[in-house]
Amino acid sequence: MWYQSTGILNYDNDTGWIVLRVHPSIGRYYGWWVQRLTGKKGSSPLHDYHVTVVGGKYEDTRKSAEWGLYRDKRVDFEYSNIIEADEHYYWLPIQCPFLEKVRLGLGLKNPRPLWKFHLTVLHIT
Repeated sequence: MWYQSTGILNYDNDTGWIVLRVHPSIGRYYGWWVQRLTGKKGSSPLHDYHVTVVGGKYEDTRKSAEWGLYRDKRVDFEYSNIIEADEHYYWLPIQCPFLEKVRLGLGLKNPRPLWKFHLTVLHIT
Protein backbone atom coordinates (compact mmCIF):
# COMPACT_ATOMS: atom_id res chain seq x y z
CA MET A 1 0.00 0.00 0.00
CA TRP A 2 1.24 3.51 -0.80
CA TYR A 3 0.63 6.58 1.36
CA GLN A 4 0.90 10.22 0.35
CA SER A 5 2.97 12.86 2.08
CA THR A 6 4.95 16.01 1.32
CA GLY A 7 8.47 17.20 1.94
CA ILE A 8 10.62 20.28 1.32
CA LEU A 9 13.41 20.18 -1.25
CA ASN A 10 16.76 21.26 0.22
CA TYR A 11 19.94 22.03 -1.75
CA ASP A 12 23.30 22.06 0.08
CA ASN A 13 25.68 24.34 -1.82
CA ASP A 14 28.69 23.17 0.20
CA THR A 15 28.32 19.41 -0.32
CA GLY A 16 26.27 19.16 -3.51
CA TRP A 17 23.58 17.06 -1.85
CA ILE A 18 19.91 17.53 -2.63
CA VAL A 19 17.45 15.98 -0.20
CA LEU A 20 13.74 16.03 0.35
CA ARG A 21 13.19 16.84 4.06
CA VAL A 22 10.38 14.64 5.38
CA HIS A 23 8.28 15.14 8.49
CA PRO A 24 9.99 13.13 11.24
CA SER A 25 6.75 11.52 12.45
CA ILE A 26 6.83 9.09 9.49
CA GLY A 27 10.33 7.87 10.31
CA ARG A 28 9.73 7.72 14.04
CA TYR A 29 6.53 5.70 13.61
CA TYR A 30 8.08 3.04 11.38
CA GLY A 31 11.34 3.04 13.37
CA TRP A 32 9.33 2.33 16.51
CA TRP A 33 7.66 -0.64 14.79
CA VAL A 34 11.01 -2.03 13.62
CA GLN A 35 12.35 -1.92 17.18
CA ARG A 36 9.16 -3.38 18.59
CA LEU A 37 8.96 -6.26 16.11
CA THR A 38 12.65 -7.14 15.85
CA GLY A 39 13.84 -6.34 19.37
CA LYS A 40 16.78 -4.48 17.83
CA LYS A 41 17.76 -1.05 19.12
CA GLY A 42 18.83 1.65 16.72
CA SER A 43 18.88 5.34 16.02
CA SER A 44 17.34 7.75 13.57
CA PRO A 45 19.38 8.69 10.49
CA LEU A 46 22.38 10.96 11.09
CA HIS A 47 20.94 13.81 9.00
CA ASP A 48 17.34 13.41 10.17
CA TYR A 49 14.56 11.95 8.03
CA HIS A 50 15.00 12.67 4.33
CA VAL A 51 14.94 11.21 0.84
CA THR A 52 18.23 11.60 -1.03
CA VAL A 53 17.66 13.08 -4.48
CA VAL A 54 21.32 13.70 -5.41
CA GLY A 55 24.22 12.38 -3.35
CA GLY A 56 26.85 15.06 -3.72
CA LYS A 57 29.80 12.76 -3.11
CA TYR A 58 28.62 10.48 -5.93
CA GLU A 59 27.02 12.93 -8.37
CA ASP A 60 28.02 16.58 -8.24
CA THR A 61 25.44 18.67 -10.12
CA ARG A 62 26.21 22.10 -8.64
CA LYS A 63 27.37 23.48 -12.02
CA SER A 64 24.05 22.66 -13.69
CA ALA A 65 21.89 25.59 -14.80
CA GLU A 66 19.01 24.01 -12.86
CA TRP A 67 20.91 23.78 -9.54
CA GLY A 68 18.71 25.40 -6.88
CA LEU A 69 15.75 25.81 -9.24
CA TYR A 70 13.34 24.10 -6.83
CA ARG A 71 14.91 25.21 -3.53
CA ASP A 72 12.38 25.02 -0.64
CA LYS A 73 9.65 23.68 -2.95
CA ARG A 74 6.98 21.56 -1.29
CA VAL A 75 6.98 18.20 -3.10
CA ASP A 76 4.34 15.45 -2.95
CA PHE A 77 5.58 11.87 -2.75
CA GLU A 78 4.33 8.41 -1.90
CA TYR A 79 5.86 5.93 0.52
CA SER A 80 5.24 2.23 0.98
CA ASN A 81 4.37 0.74 4.35
CA ILE A 82 6.48 -2.30 3.49
CA ILE A 83 9.72 -1.90 5.42
CA GLU A 84 12.86 -3.09 3.63
CA ALA A 85 16.17 -3.84 5.33
CA ASP A 86 19.78 -4.93 5.13
CA GLU A 87 22.25 -5.64 7.96
CA HIS A 88 22.29 -2.08 9.32
CA TYR A 89 19.36 -0.10 7.89
CA TYR A 90 15.60 -0.21 7.66
CA TRP A 91 13.83 1.97 5.08
CA LEU A 92 10.60 2.68 3.22
CA PRO A 93 10.54 2.75 -0.59
CA ILE A 94 9.55 6.12 -2.08
CA GLN A 95 7.85 6.98 -5.38
CA CYS A 96 8.05 10.50 -6.76
CA PRO A 97 8.01 11.40 -10.47
CA PHE A 98 8.89 15.02 -9.62
CA LEU A 99 12.19 13.96 -8.01
CA GLU A 100 13.00 12.03 -11.19
CA LYS A 101 12.33 15.24 -13.15
CA VAL A 102 14.71 17.17 -10.87
CA ARG A 103 17.49 14.63 -11.45
CA LEU A 104 17.05 14.59 -15.22
CA GLY A 105 16.93 18.41 -15.30
CA LEU A 106 20.31 18.49 -13.58
CA GLY A 107 21.78 16.44 -16.42
CA LEU A 108 21.87 13.06 -14.70
CA LYS A 109 21.18 10.09 -16.98
CA ASN A 110 19.42 7.96 -14.39
CA PRO A 111 16.11 9.35 -13.08
CA ARG A 112 16.67 7.49 -9.79
CA PRO A 113 19.73 7.33 -7.52
CA LEU A 114 21.78 4.14 -7.30
CA TRP A 115 19.94 3.09 -4.11
CA LYS A 116 16.55 4.23 -5.45
CA PHE A 117 14.42 6.72 -3.56
CA HIS A 118 13.91 5.65 0.05
CA LEU A 119 13.36 6.98 3.55
CA THR A 120 15.66 5.43 6.17
CA VAL A 121 13.69 4.90 9.38
CA LEU A 122 16.26 3.18 11.58
CA HIS A 123 20.00 2.61 11.70
CA ILE A 124 21.16 -0.38 13.74
CA THR A 125 24.51 0.34 15.38
